[in-house]
Amino acid sequence: MKINTDLVKGKKYSSAVKPNTLKHSQEYRVLATLRYLYPSKFDTMITGEAPDLQDSANSTGIEVTAAVKEDDMKVSRAFSELNQGKPKDIEKRKNIIKSSGYFFVPLKDEKVAISTSGTTDGEKRFFSRKHTKKDEKNSAVPIKF
Repeated sequence: MKINTDLVKGKKYSSAVKPNTLKHSQEYRVLATLRYLYPSKFDTMITGEAPDLQDSANSTGIEVTAAVKEDDMKVSRAFSELNQGKPKDIEKRKNIIKSSGYFFVPLKDEKVAISTSGTTDGEKRFFSRKHTKKDEKNSAVPIKF
């Protein structure tokens, strides 16, 4: 499967990702996933508009949608615009992010990521058990969640 990564190699974003660009990237990711999982079935499918993915040779179309909570959409937009504009706009965006239950995770230098409290209790137990088993095997210190 060939995916055209030349379009994004070295891409520098100087502003928020526009909604239509985000939508296109989601459609492309779905197409890439389908081609990876079912190479012969989706090899002639292309991205288009109405429906988003089209295969005229097989008379097939797929409309790509994303199920996202409204608060998560607001946070995503606020984060993508975080360091743009006046200082009061930056503070407003930080407040949108924090008031929606997210917190800032320091990365490197001045860069941050955002996260909620993380995972569901079931996922926490799963990873805790996996780490405990690995720790027992390697005699390392257990990780607490």
